[in-house]
Formats: sequence, structure tokens, C-alpha cells
Amino acid sequence: MIMFVALIGLIQDGTIPPQDRAYFLQMRNDEEKYILFCDEILSCVVGRHQWCQLSWQQPISELTTISDEAFAHLLVENSWDVWTDKAFDPEDTTDSSNCGESSTFTTTVSSTSSGADARATPLWTGNSIKAKKHCGWNNEGRMRFNRLFTMVYDDRRDHKEFETNYLCMKQSKHDTRKGKRARVEENDPFENVPVIVCCDEIELLEEV
Repeated sequence: MIMFVALIGLIQDGTIPPQDRAYFLQMRNDEEKYILFCDEILSCVVGRHQWCQLSWQQPISELTTISDEAFAHLLVENSWDVWTDKAFDPEDTTDSSNCGESSTFTTTVSSTSSGADARATPLWTGNSIKAKKHCGWNNEGRMRFNRLFTMVYDDRRDHKEFETNYLCMKQSKHDTRKGKRARVEENDPFENVPVIVCCDEIELLEEV
């Protein structure tokens, strides 16, 4: 769920065009976009807390498997249409489990019997045409995962410098935050402030 909250925010603030379903699919060919993907999407697959703790110490290939990265892409693709709808419809009450998308694929929508109130649904899970609810990913979803796995494998092999650059960036940010904390502690404005004791406290101390 955290991933989709992040995705909605990126769409709402204009960082990601809502019509650009393939925004992250250039992968490491577009370093700026893929840094965003790692920070906001891939980190949720691994676990945000773990990512924050380790992403400045370990390269991506040690933090995540190829399957993790491919699955992150699959979730975004499966979720795109429903969550872009939600980004522009804050009153939307659709169940958050119905996260749908279409990347370079056909959008799946559900509608009432009158044909009104059409809503996007998951492309390969849940209410998609060829998937049954609570039955996991349909065959097309599994095939798409296999394709994404190959794409990620090739991308990691062909752009090893991204991993080094990303790690250096995270280390630099960590060192900057650490330096700021150290300066705050050194310049603690309350360090030498005298303690003021009220009269009632003095009387109690004398009685003791």
C-alpha cells in the first residue's frame, strides 16, 4: 500500500505524467527516473525501513534480487490505471486491493449494468477479465513477469555503473544528515541553561 501512496503522490505533483505508463521502463538508461523508482517503488518491495538502513551501505544487487526488481515493475504495471484514477479522484472509495493498470496493454474496466461509472480494475489480478478474485496472477501476468525478469537481468548487466552511482549518492546523503545531527548536538542551545527550581520544590527538598 505504501508503494501506491507514493505513486499517487508522484502523479498528483506532476512528477510522473498520468498517461506515461512506461515511465520507469527505460530502467537504468534513464538514471534520474530510475533513482526515483528505487527510492519510491523498489524500496517498498524490500521494505522501507530496511532500505533506509542499508541502501547507503550495500549495492542494489545485494539488497534486492532480479525477481524483486521485476516484481516491482509488475506491480506498477498492474496498478497503473486504478491508482492514476485515485490520484485525481480523492473521493474514490474503491477497495484498495483493486489495483489495476495497463502499460502498453489494453485497459480493463468494470462498469454497472447501465454502462455508467466505468472504473479501471487490475490488469492481471482480482477483477481483470481473465483473472479470478483471490486467485493470484493470471497467465498473462506471469508471462509479463518473465519478460520483466529478462529485462532487469539485461539492464543490470549492461549498466553496472548505476549501482555504483546510486550507492555513492546514498552515502553522500547519509553523511550529510549525520553531519547535521552532529552539529545540532554540538550546538545544543539548552546545554548550559540553568535549571530553575520553583519555591514549592525548594520547600520539599528542605523537608527531605
